[in-house]
Amino acid sequence: MPYRRFFVRSGNGFIIPSHRKISKHDTNISATAHIHMLEYGSDHWTRHIAFKEYLGHNEIERCRYEKFKLELSCREWNDSQEYSAAKGVLIAEIEQKALIWYADYND
Repeated sequence: MPYRRFFVRSGNGFIIPSHRKISKHDTNISATAHIHMLEYGSDHWTRHIAFKEYLGHNEIERCRYEKFKLELSCREWNDSQEYSAAKGVLIAEIEQKALIWYADYND
């Protein structure tokens, strides 16, 4: 099972898995949710929770992350992969610190 799945709601109320090709010009369909589904306790789950909790407890890193995300929001992106690549280096750096912090925090 993929760890994330995208859904859209059509004008008639049906929810359609996003692997179906949908034109961005289709006025009958609009995105309603971006859902991440993770197995509780998995490594992937731990990375996400550690990142979230670390930012919640570390004001300096939270402000740094916020400033960076605001800078990224001012740019034009060709697609979501380009945006993800741009934020990837900082995310990986913070994630490593977060995992160390999280392990200590939960002992």
